[in-house]
Amino acid sequence: MMSRKAQIGATGLWVSRVLLASSASVLWSYARYYPPSPTFLGVLLALTFLGGASLFLWRVVRYRTVPARQAATDVTLGLAAMASAFAFLFTVLSNREESLSVTQAATDTTIHLDRLRIVDFNVLHGIPAFDGQEARFQDTLAAFRVLDPDIIVLQEVWDTSTHGNMARRLGEALHLNYVYARANGSRHLLGFEEGSAILSRLPILDARRLLLAPRTPWWECRIALVVTIDVGGRQLTVCGLHCHDQMKM
Repeated sequence: MMSRKAQIGATGLWVSRVLLASSASVLWSYARYYPPSPTFLGVLLALTFLGGASLFLWRVVRYRTVPARQAATDVTLGLAAMASAFAFLFTVLSNREESLSVTQAATDTTIHLDRLRIVDFNVLHGIPAFDGQEARFQDTLAAFRVLDPDIIVLQEVWDTSTHGNMARRLGEALHLNYVYARANGSRHLLGFEEGSAILSRLPILDARRLLLAPRTPWWECRIALVVTIDVGGRQLTVCGLHCHDQMKM
């Protein structure tokens, strides 16, 4: 017969296994249904990694006290939890230089030979509180309608599970071609990301995201969004930057 203390220990171990597997699952899926707070995600990420490390080390140290199959299962679960946390963090922080897809949505391609009006604006992504996000979006949209620019260059463009993609919403509302480039975050994993965007009345021929260095702080990625625009048969290169004074080109 198993002693009461051993039964409690065994039950606690099974509960720990279930909680560990659940935390790893929630970590990868929660943002699909509800935008989590950065604090919540940080705690969940830490608990998943530390829980996995604790289970792994516990079974490595005490592997002779249980059947080999059970010890192997616990070691595998611990390693899987640590790998899940590491992969989550790596996926959120990673980015790469690449060509981007362009949405051609402009209905007015009139070329003003006497001028080309370009507006550059940092829209402020608003994480984590997103105070007045919709009101600020409507104000921004109204201002762009008054300015009637040919090209709009934006930084900190948000893409959230609650508010949608700002570049897409502006492009559709203003009937402009647009391209968006992610810089930080992950809408899929965090419910939020931010980046740069360029909108244009004229056709955007191609677009590319370039990574800037150094990453300071190490978890923050800065980018340049470079597009080629067709201006009456001539090509115009437009580059939108979001950098600070420690950037090196």
